[in-house]
Amino acid sequence: MSSFGPSPRRRRLALSVGGALAAMLMVAPGASAQFTLAECGGSLAPGRGASFQNTAFSGFRSLYGTESDGCGAAALNALTWDGAGSGAGRRALGERSAPNTNGDRDPSVRWAGSDEPPTQAQREQMEKGAVVPGTTTDLTAADNSPLHVVPAAMGAIAILVHLPAGCVDYGAVGNDLFRDRPKTALTALEDVFRGTAATWGDLIPTLLPNDNTCRQAPIKRAVRRDSSGTTYALRQLLAKIDPANAADWKTRAGGAAWPNDTGATTVVKAATDGGSALTDLALATPGTLGYVDLATARARGAGAYTWDGAAAPIDRTFWLPLQSSTTDTGNYFDPQANAQGYKPNTPVADRGANCTAVQPTGIPSSTLGDWTNADSSMSEDGYAACTLTYNLLFDDNAVVYCKSPAEEAKARTIKDYFTKAVVSPAGQATLPGSDYARVPGAILDVARAGVNAIGWNKGGTGRPCGDEQPPPPPGGGGDTNNPPAGGGGGTTPPPAAPSNDAKLASTRAVGTTIRLSLQFPGPGKVSVTSSAKPKKGKAVKLATKTVDVTKAGSQTISLSLNSKAKSALRKDKKLKFTLKITYTPTGGSAKTVTKTITVKQPKSSKK
Repeated sequence: MSSFGPSPRRRRLALSVGGALAAMLMVAPGASAQFTLAECGGSLAPGRGASFQNTAFSGFRSLYGTESDGCGAAALNALTWDGAGSGAGRRALGERSAPNTNGDRDPSVRWAGSDEPPTQAQREQMEKGAVVPGTTTDLTAADNSPLHVVPAAMGAIAILVHLPAGCVDYGAVGNDLFRDRPKTALTALEDVFRGTAATWGDLIPTLLPNDNTCRQAPIKRAVRRDSSGTTYALRQLLAKIDPANAADWKTRAGGAAWPNDTGATTVVKAATDGGSALTDLALATPGTLGYVDLATARARGAGAYTWDGAAAPIDRTFWLPLQSSTTDTGNYFDPQANAQGYKPNTPVADRGANCTAVQPTGIPSSTLGDWTNADSSMSEDGYAACTLTYNLLFDDNAVVYCKSPAEEAKARTIKDYFTKAVVSPAGQATLPGSDYARVPGAILDVARAGVNAIGWNKGGTGRPCGDEQPPPPPGGGGDTNNPPAGGGGGTTPPPAAPSNDAKLASTRAVGTTIRLSLQFPGPGKVSVTSSAKPKKGKAVKLATKTVDVTKAGSQTISLSLNSKAKSALRKDKKLKFTLKITYTPTGGSAKTVTKTITVKQPKSSKK
């Protein structure tokens, strides 16, 4: 059996202790400002992003709900997490990628998570938010804020094996096995994920029988359908295995496209986003090789990917031990830290990712720096497929959203949660039991400095909400013989009327539904009337849609065609609708804009 244990080749972290101390002392952008709300006085602050973080969030959230280290049981209601994927998280904060090509910030999300650190372009998009539709021009500079990239945990990517149904023997003994299971070379792993290796024998050459039911059976790549930080982290490893393919893997990053995705090597994709969907697909599809974070691999399918020695004739679903590096043929590592942790019913105390000894390289000295060079793969000091995972937090939500009491309560929760439950010693201590590893010390110092820098209404730069009037200008003009007490003379001008300048960011037809994306300056009401004139007969009208606008920001409105409109659409194949959109801000005057959109008859599905 190959050896398992600490490698003598330990890598020194690029960030020095002095650099970490400098990061802790770094001054945040802009002047500091205190929250007016006391600690633990916040409200609901939803997050969205990497499914890789799902189990880590559960551990952090549980700690946050304690009286000793967090904000008490009542605070649990202030935190939710939608593990929709890294790309979904970045888009929620304003990244301009489909379907959010205008960079609208999701009004229901206040922080995000990603295993793939944002590029400089992605970061600038999130920092600026929405653009004028069809351009790259910032809609307003008033909502621009720096974005912190905060490393929250280290994790391992488990390589999921689901052998073909015809396999009855691993055909391996002694050094061909690693803790009861077959092992494979990293070069073979890269060949499979590249699509240049076509059969199971290319990955595990000892499988029996040696025929098209097992060893010669096609190997199928089970992959994410969405933009994924887990995919990005796996490709960091694949790029190191074969230098000839490194540039291509790096270019693909976390995207959904795979090389050689055609014919016998066509990938199979999950029907929905996230790591759980991929795991479920792989479990349901014999002959697949997939990938997911260790925590999901252990929990999904009632632990189906843990190895069961009592399975007859063999256990066909397990995670694969990996070679430590392409040059180290003698050392193999599992994704879990405990030697027996690949088996079912592993106690929580014996869990954890085998990434503790890994020292990531390419680490910047600040959460405001460039994290795209950070790399935890193939370090030779632990499992080859390790990665940092990050949270994305705005420096000042009073600028990004507005400086209302409701927004301050959300920002207070974010500040408290990350301070008490994520970067704290107690928070990091929850990670091994959730099948992760702690963030290395010097990197954690950088993360804590970033969280500490986050503030509220720094330097009074928070922007007014839609229903908030700016303060009157001091003094100036008026009756100088009788100036108001304590002022500089003059009368206070009447407050400015609330803005009714709503922006129509985009319109599109999805089947028989019209979807409008609007950007509102503040609360009020919006109503939409719509009509179309068929080639023959009377005009068809849709019911007027009236929606409450509760605050400034983006909002989507959907209009469904009624039966008359659908009947006319079937006859004419397309209808041109005229939309009249009227926005009335609270306490202000209405403004109407007109827009036309053509709805085409959906193609009937072929059976």
